[in-house]
Amino acid sequence: DAEGSVWQRVVSADRNKLIDATNGIRDAFALDDESFLICFIDGGIRLYTYDPEAEDIVSAEITVAMDVEHRALTKALNLYQEKHKDVRIHIQYYATGTGEQKEAMNVQILAGGGPDIILLDSIDIEKYIEKGVLVDISDLVENYNRKQETYRNIINTYQVDGKVYAIPLRFMVPMICGKKEIVSKVSSLEDLVEYKKKHTDEVLFNKSLYDMARQLYLSSTPMLLNEEGKITRQTIEKYFNDLCRVCEKEDDFSEGNLNEDDDNIEDMDIQSSNKIQEMFDYIDGKSGVFLVCPRNVWEIAMLDAFLDASEEKGDISALSVNGEIIYNITSVLGINANSKHQDIAKEIIEIALESEIQSELSRDGLPISKKDMKEQESILEYLKGSVFGEEEGRQVTSDGDIKEIYSKYLDYCDQASICGDMVNRWPAYVVMDIVYESMQTGEPLS
Repeated sequence: DAEGSVWQRVVSADRNKLIDATNGIRDAFALDDESFLICFIDGGIRLYTYDPEAEDIVSAEITVAMDVEHRALTKALNLYQEKHKDVRIHIQYYATGTGEQKEAMNVQILAGGGPDIILLDSIDIEKYIEKGVLVDISDLVENYNRKQETYRNIINTYQVDGKVYAIPLRFMVPMICGKKEIVSKVSSLEDLVEYKKKHTDEVLFNKSLYDMARQLYLSSTPMLLNEEGKITRQTIEKYFNDLCRVCEKEDDFSEGNLNEDDDNIEDMDIQSSNKIQEMFDYIDGKSGVFLVCPRNVWEIAMLDAFLDASEEKGDISALSVNGEIIYNITSVLGINANSKHQDIAKEIIEIALESEIQSELSRDGLPISKKDMKEQESILEYLKGSVFGEEEGRQVTSDGDIKEIYSKYLDYCDQASICGDMVNRWPAYVVMDIVYESMQTGEPLS
C-alpha cells in the first residue's frame, strides 16, 4: 500500500513472464501512472500496467508437475502463457521433502485426477505406461520428426507397440576417455576388465569402487541385466566384482550407506570439482582413463582441452554393453491420460521442442533435434583460448580445434541404442546398499 506496510497482490506471477523462475529479475522501476518496468536477466524489459477494472477471464486451468525447477519446461510454459492469458497454469513440485508429494500425486493419478503434464525424470515411466497413465503422443512425435531431422534412436525411447508415451527433450552419451592405446581397445566394463588382466601394472581408474559406482549411477542398468532382461543378485555381484578389478583406491567406509537422497550420488558431470581433479590426475599420469558425459558443445570443448593437455593427445570411446552404445535421457515429458486439456498439454510440449528452447546450451544435455545441435556449433569459433579448470588452482586452454572429438561424439549419438537410465528399472541406491553391506561385513553378495 501507499505507506509501504501491507503487501498486496498486484498481478499473479503465473500469468506472465514472471512465471519463469529460472530467468531472474535484474531490476524493477515504478512509474507514475501505476505502471512498472521489470528488467530480466536475459536482457528482456517488460512494461506492466495495473488495471483494477480488467476482467480476469479463465477459460482453462492446467497443472504441470516437476520434480524440481526445470528451465526448458518453465520457459515453454512462459511462452505459451504469453499467447494465452486466459489459461491459468499451476506448477506442482513432487520431489520435495520425503517423497510424500510424489506418492500423493500417484494416488491422484490412479484415482482419475492428477497433473496434466508430468516431467518424468524421477518417475517409474515403464510402470506408468503399463498402468495406462500416459497418453499416446505418437502424432506429436511424428509431426516433429517430419518438421526436422531428429535423433530418432533417442526420441523413440518410450515407444511400446508402435505408440510413444513420453518424449525426452535432452540426452547425452557417456564416454570412456584417455590414452589412445587403451581407449582404442575398450568400450565396455568387460573390455576394461580384460585389458586390466593383460596389463596388471597399469592404473586404469584412480578411483574407489564407491566412487565408480556413483559415477555409473545413471548408466549402469544395461550392465545389470541378465539375458532375460532382469536384474538379479548374481548380475549385481558380477557388476561390482568387475568394478573392483578396474579400480585402484580402497574404499572409505566412514561415508556410510548411500540412500535415495545422498548428495554424493553423481553421474559424470565434467564441471564438478571431483571430475576436474580426476582429469588433472589423468594429465599427471596417475590414471589411464576416466569417465565423462558431455552435455553440450562447450563441455565437449572442455573435454578436448583436457585430452590435448596430456603428454599424448587422448581419445574417446562410447560406453557400451554387448556392443550397444549407452545413452542417458533427461527432461522427459508425458501427458496424463486423465487430463481434460490434452490439446493444451501437447501445444506446450511442442513449444518445448521449438528451436528457441532446443538450441540453448543446457546442462541438461544435448537437444534431440539435429538442426538445433547444429545451432550450438555457432560457438565453436569463439572457443579458442577458453580456459578450463581454474577453480582447482590449475588450468588447461582450448586451441579451438575440437572437430575430431566433436565429430566422433556426434557419430556415437547417432549410433546410441540402449538407454542407461537406472531410475525406471531399479532403485540404484538399493543396489549400492546391497554391495555396501557386503563390503562392510565381508560376506558374499550371492
